[in-house]
Formats: sequence, structure tokens, C-alpha cells
Amino acid sequence: MELVIDNPNLLLEFQSNLADVYHTIGNHAASDQYFELTLEVDPNNYFVLNNYAYYLSERQEKLELAKLMSAKANELNPNEGSFEDTYGWILFQLKDYENALIWLTKAIENGGEKSGVINEHLGDIYYFLNEKTQALKYWGIAIKLDDNSKFLQEKIHLKKYIN
Repeated sequence: MELVIDNPNLLLEFQSNLADVYHTIGNHAASDQYFELTLEVDPNNYFVLNNYAYYLSERQEKLELAKLMSAKANELNPNEGSFEDTYGWILFQLKDYENALIWLTKAIENGGEKSGVINEHLGDIYYFLNEKTQALKYWGIAIKLDDNSKFLQEKIHLKKYIN
């Protein structure tokens, strides 16, 4: 980053990439720091808003902040399935299952049907809404796709036998 001279966009890209990398290796403090640095300069960077919000939701931290960032990302870049998934997943973490269902349904309609993560999230929401048949349906779709969690098989196996 020290070599970037007179190119603020490139610097923002480096900071954003560092935030993602630090998240990947589990250094959440550094990740958050680089996301915040990026947003100080470019508060309307919807990719950064979305990624930061999603990572916070996965860690179940600062969920109200994550909700605000995700809402803004969805305003700036509407009808993006992965962004709608982020917002729905934050609502899920906040135990607002009815509204989470609305957002995950939008995510599916806007390209999320091809995502294991989004289908799994929708299945999780249906499970918490006590709609186990629907939960198993979406978990079944997710299992056929590559990008699902390591716990999906366990969810499907255990939930088949729970009334």
C-alpha cells in the first residue's frame, strides 16, 4: 500500500482486499479496521458495506451496525441476491424470522437459487419458522451446490427425524 501514490481508488481497493484477507485468516480486529478505513473515504462502497455487514453477521457481532450497512448496500445496489441474502441473514441473527424470510425469498428470486449458501440460509429460516418440510427442501437444494456450510449434512440428517 505504501507504493500507491496519487491513486485513491487503488488504495481503497487494497484496503478492501486486506479487510477480506484478514477476515479469512480470522484476524477480525484488523479486518474491521480496514473495512472502516475504506468506508471513511468511500461510505457508499456497496461491496464493502455488504461484505463487512455479512462478516459481522457471521460472527454475530455489532448486528445493528451490520443491519444499517446492509440496508444501505441494498439501497445503493438493489435487486442483488447476495446483498439481499446478507440483509436477510442479519435479520435471522436478530431473530426476526418473518422479515428474514421476505429478504431470503427476494435473494432466491434475484439469482440466489444457484447459491448453496443462500438456499441453506433460506432452509435455516424455514426451520426456525417451524416449517420443516420447506427447510429440508432448501437444504436439499443447497447440498447439491458447492458453496454450503460444513454443517449442512448434519442439519439434513438430524432434522429428518425431528418432528
